[in-house]
Amino acid sequence: MDKVSQMIKEMMLSYPALFPSRMATLLHIFTVNGNGYDWNESGCVVPIFKEKRPKRMFYKDLDERDASLKREIEYDLATYGEVTSWKSFWAAKQEAIAAERAQRKRRAKNIDLYASEHVFLEHMSLKLHSIRHFSPKYCILTEAPWGRIDPEWAAAGAETMKAIKTGIHLYACSGLGVIVDEYQQRFAPIYAAAIAYEALLLDDARRKGNA
Repeated sequence: MDKVSQMIKEMMLSYPALFPSRMATLLHIFTVNGNGYDWNESGCVVPIFKEKRPKRMFYKDLDERDASLKREIEYDLATYGEVTSWKSFWAAKQEAIAAERAQRKRRAKNIDLYASEHVFLEHMSLKLHSIRHFSPKYCILTEAPWGRIDPEWAAAGAETMKAIKTGIHLYACSGLGVIVDEYQQRFAPIYAAAIAYEALLLDDARRKGNA
């Protein structure tokens, strides 16, 4: 497994609610300002703060949600008695927790695959709220060590920029719920930045690969 996929794997296991997929993780690394990552002398992205990463999937938050829901149900039953309309409400919450747990177990079972490959059409299903987090002037790429970026990280960055372009094309340019003014003000600059960064990253990857 390459170094990029290894870091993605660790992040997916540590923070599964935030990073359910390779693309979600890459977007956080390359597009979010103040994300806790920086470049090292070898041209690799590394966490600013050292922390022990688990080797197994994290479920503690789901256990706490489950326990909290049980306490809520017990309190409501003791205080108000059995209210029929609340049963479906509680059931929906329980089903949501169970569904999330099942999804994490599936990812944990095939974590190497999920960390290194995109699930079906994952890179083509970016939501606009994810793309809005891209801060071209403040993301980690503004301080990239151009000419010295590790080729695996350069390729991962280009992969991310390509996905952003695809996302904007599918959801913005197609006019699905996005007005022209919003595109001009928000997404046109992001699209242009993605093109520019992708070109630099690909050039850096080729330069390193030929060195």
